[in-house]
Amino acid sequence: QSVTAISLALEAGPDLADLSGDWIKQLGFDFLFRTGQHQTLLDLIERWEAAAKMLDTEIDSIATWSLIFLRQFSLAEPRLNRIELSQNSKLRDTLPLQKAVMAALRDDFSTSRALAEQWVLSNEDLYSVEMGVASTVFAFGLKFTAEFDRAQVALRDAIYGFNTAQSSYG
Repeated sequence: QSVTAISLALEAGPDLADLSGDWIKQLGFDFLFRTGQHQTLLDLIERWEAAAKMLDTEIDSIATWSLIFLRQFSLAEPRLNRIELSQNSKLRDTLPLQKAVMAALRDDFSTSRALAEQWVLSNEDLYSVEMGVASTVFAFGLKFTAEFDRAQVALRDAIYGFNTAQSSYG
């Protein structure tokens, strides 16, 4: 699906809101982690929410990542809170990672390191873009405590995770 197709579906009115929401979910990973089209994705989500007149926790999670990467933390917080209250355990499991990235982008290396290390230990057999993100944040924290050898290993793990997910953006 493309931005144009989603835009046309959104312009068609609320009858196609479910379809456009599904398309946004399909595009989410690519736009977030492969091409870095965070603002484009966020614009589509905001238009979808206005047209659908509802919220969706999976779309909240996608929007949260976009907002974090755009450093719009105050707008990400309410979405994080909704995800935390949701019944979707997969999305809730991602919260520590999202909070780790927020802390890293705020230069809070201590908090980001602790959250990222916790996420890495909980998901150590998972080689994905999320592991790439977590390992990058963990390496950032290690750098600030002069643990350069461990930081280098974490960066190698990050590269492996990004390559596994075919994420050139990562």
